[in-house]
Amino acid sequence: MINILDIIILRFSQIIRAKKFYPDEFLFVFILIFAPIAHGAVEIWSVMTIQIVTAFIVMIRFLYLFKHKELIIYYSWIDILALAFLSLVIFSIFLSKYTYASWLFFYKFISYIFIFYYVFYIALNDKSKYKALIYILVIFSTIYATVALTVIGSNLLGLRIFSVNNTISLFFANRNHFAGYLEMVLFLGISLFIINRGAKRFLLQVLTVYIGIAIFFSLSRGGIIALMGGIIFLSLLLALQHTLRRYIWFIISFAVLLIGIMSILGIEPVLERLSTLEEPELAGKGRLEYWQGTINLIQNNLWFGTGTGTFIYTFPGYQTEYSANIVVNHAHNDYLELLAEMGIIGFTVFIAVVILFFYSTIPKLIRIKDQTAQIIGFCSLSACVSFIIHSFFEFNFHISSNIILFIVCTAITLSISYSETDMRYFSLPLYPVKKRKSLILAMLIFIFITYTFFSSTQYIGDTFNKSAKKYQKDRNYELAYSFFRKAMLIDHGNSEHSAACGDLFMAKALTVKNSIEMNTYLNRSLGFYNDAIQLCPIQSHYYTKKFICLKRLQRKDDALSILDEAIRISPMRPYNYYCKADFYLENGNIKKACSEYGRYYELSNKHFELTLDKIFCICDEYNILKLIVPDRIDLKKRFAKFLFTKGKNKEAIHELEQIYFLEPNAENAFQHLKGLCRTDQCTDAQIIGEKYIALYNDDISILKIMASIYNKLNCNDKTKEIYEQLLSKYLFDPDIYIGYASYYGKMDKYNEGIDILKKGIFYNPNNAKLYYALSSYYRKCNQPDNCIDNLKRAVFIRPENIKYRFNLAIEYKKQGLYQQAVEHWQKCLEIDPKHESTLLAISRIYKELGIDNSRQFTMRGSNKGTIKMNN
Repeated sequence: MINILDIIILRFSQIIRAKKFYPDEFLFVFILIFAPIAHGAVEIWSVMTIQIVTAFIVMIRFLYLFKHKELIIYYSWIDILALAFLSLVIFSIFLSKYTYASWLFFYKFISYIFIFYYVFYIALNDKSKYKALIYILVIFSTIYATVALTVIGSNLLGLRIFSVNNTISLFFANRNHFAGYLEMVLFLGISLFIINRGAKRFLLQVLTVYIGIAIFFSLSRGGIIALMGGIIFLSLLLALQHTLRRYIWFIISFAVLLIGIMSILGIEPVLERLSTLEEPELAGKGRLEYWQGTINLIQNNLWFGTGTGTFIYTFPGYQTEYSANIVVNHAHNDYLELLAEMGIIGFTVFIAVVILFFYSTIPKLIRIKDQTAQIIGFCSLSACVSFIIHSFFEFNFHISSNIILFIVCTAITLSISYSETDMRYFSLPLYPVKKRKSLILAMLIFIFITYTFFSSTQYIGDTFNKSAKKYQKDRNYELAYSFFRKAMLIDHGNSEHSAACGDLFMAKALTVKNSIEMNTYLNRSLGFYNDAIQLCPIQSHYYTKKFICLKRLQRKDDALSILDEAIRISPMRPYNYYCKADFYLENGNIKKACSEYGRYYELSNKHFELTLDKIFCICDEYNILKLIVPDRIDLKKRFAKFLFTKGKNKEAIHELEQIYFLEPNAENAFQHLKGLCRTDQCTDAQIIGEKYIALYNDDISILKIMASIYNKLNCNDKTKEIYEQLLSKYLFDPDIYIGYASYYGKMDKYNEGIDILKKGIFYNPNNAKLYYALSSYYRKCNQPDNCIDNLKRAVFIRPENIKYRFNLAIEYKKQGLYQQAVEHWQKCLEIDPKHESTLLAISRIYKELGIDNSRQFTMRGSNKGTIKMNN
């Protein structure tokens, strides 16, 4: 085994020495594999890793190029437009609503440019390299898809695994991004099984089909649509080239094999998911709301946008009620988001780059003589099309792993379609001008170090921030402040560090009792909140924090003004309205407070009863309380319930009437009748209920409550008529039999009631309520044995029900069966040790039997046997 390992290591080192593979190429493969595993490379640590490794790769590649006598740089019109787009990205930083976010975007964008040109030049100079890259991607993605389809658990090797509602996404937090990544690899896999022969072709086809299965079972509708769009595009490209038309059958065989295997595995979840597209307004309601808000944002920042990377900060001002309690990171449409952040000018340049890319590559790919390269080019281009389609419904352009793979596909497509003779170039001689070489090298090293430093500052600052918060939690405020200062120094421009420092001094102020010292800390806190607002003036919660600070400093007018600014910036943030309501309440303006609470509950439903109770303790006027409740059915129902608990029955009935007026349906009609019955307004309930029966004559709940109303009003014929109508349709509803039996019980016709309940038990043999009701009728008919038998049956079905056991124990006691009675009462106490009726019953039986101060005893015999104390 050791010899084999030595041979492998020796062979690997020989390949390295032969320069068949370079260290930078291994590092690039690491990026491609690392990005999807690291949750799509969207977290701070993974973004930093990719940026630093990318810079290192480029540095190594330039060092290799310096071995040549001249440095040759190729360029085309696409590069010129890309340079124009880069210039707009830089220009956007200076117009940005939040400069820090735009700088972060710029660092990521630079790394993407590095990756593009790295892959492009590698593939342009050595055609075999992109094939090896495609093989690596397909094999890795097959393993990735396999794990996604089979692994069960919450983590794998310490990394989170995301799975929601039987969908798969593995390390991606979003199934759409999982599908977005695999759909591009799938087209690269198609190119491999087309260009190969024999068993290798079949194996590659199976691997590609497996990736397709993972895409479908992710249940990403956008991913499935994009995949189909890419396949149609690829088929059209193959049809345009007469020498490749026969390969359309390979696409058809792939689709047949994919659908066949999915049918075996169970395609129903996929079809059910796709069926939601029949009602796009319901299926995509969230996206439609986000898009509408984004369009409004675009209209107010039409030409230059809000700045790259600022969508998450600017969108709250345009959110609708639908997304009031949601943090919307992206627009779920990359093109709308681009328009919002870079305006019409930036968007136009981007679209020009995309159009020119397709316009220049498709004709060249069609004219290529090398059929293998042509197929790979077509498939890479189709992968790009699939990604572009998917980005209409998602934000794949903002997921590092996906955009990197998209860049790889575009670079491969361009390197295949372009040759060195098709491109312009300029050369920079390196020999014999050694000073020039040294100067360029020094500049590259400086750029590398600078870029690496700025790429890592966010991660370092975040690390210091987390350490500071940990010390703050332990109330080590001095050390916490020290770490916050380090975070602000190293990660300059990040407003979160300043805001966190403000929170630190706010917390410290609450720990001191001296008012002067408290005000000192509050003023320091206020200064840091001002710094945070200056860095990012579009963050609503900074203004809210400042409001709290000003309120504690007794600067009420300034506090209210700042809170109004917070509401202007983020009008759909509920917490701001709650703060404003509390402010008015503290200052004795109850009416305004209730009005603001009402605005809060238009957007949220948290702590509703607590707020009502808080106001009710101050003012119990219905007209004041009503200001809190918006025209939301769910909250009006809760309000009506609250009014009942406070004894305001008339007002509660009025609310139930309003609920039915706002949303007339059988459920609300039933709740209205139920409320009337609760307040013993049976006559009114009868009049209103008859109107409801005319509208909802097939609704079981309304018929049941009307039967009980007629029964209370002694309308015997109508009561019997409704119960007979119910039993003709609903034989398996136990409540109907119990209600019908009570109708006979009211007239002391217990035997008829028993017959009704027995019929109910025939159709519902395992319903404890029926046995319990039947036992009460046998008790009234003076049939104690039957009464006990039915109670025993009820307890057997529902052994945890205290009421059934308690009454069974009473029946045993009546029969003189004290042992059985006490056993069941003890069971009641096991279920609820504080059950008052049971404690009282046991106390009484002790007194009757002459036993004091003990619950634990045993009894012998089946009747009034001997009692033995357990001391």
